[in-house]
Amino acid sequence: TETVVSRYNESPAIWMWEFGNEINLYVDLPNAAELRNNSIHPSLGTRTTRDESDDFKTEFVSLLLEDFAKIVKNYDTHDRIISSGNSEPRVSQYNQYKSNSWQRDTLDEMTKSLLLHNPDPINSVSIHTYDLQNFLFLEENSTYVDLLRIFKNQSNQLNKVLFVGEF
Repeated sequence: TETVVSRYNESPAIWMWEFGNEINLYVDLPNAAELRNNSIHPSLGTRTTRDESDDFKTEFVSLLLEDFAKIVKNYDTHDRIISSGNSEPRVSQYNQYKSNSWQRDTLDEMTKSLLLHNPDPINSVSIHTYDLQNFLFLEENSTYVDLLRIFKNQSNQLNKVLFVGEF
């Protein structure tokens, strides 16, 4: 991160810095044990077995994103937007974290997930949205405008800009 930001810091082509693509979708999965063997590829240098230590957890991802943003801020002299690159939270993201369940989140729980997965000093809330998910806080017959309005309001509460990176 230090090398990339230092090298391209003065480029007028750089508008923002982004960590990666949708890492939040791999975090705190209640069915993680069923998925572990999907990432065993010894010919590519992976271990031949996976265990719980390979599961992505919110605590790890939050620290990873926080460290990334700190390094970017240290080397970016233009104070650009820093993005996690996350998708919108899963409809159960917070309950996956707190209770290892697929129980749907409330609006307050979703907002907590947004902050956990876009921690300071990341200065944006990143979402990628393709399907109008069945969030508990959406009214029946809600539209993308309704969903984006909610994400914008929650981003404002967190004092971060909303970045819709994919749609």
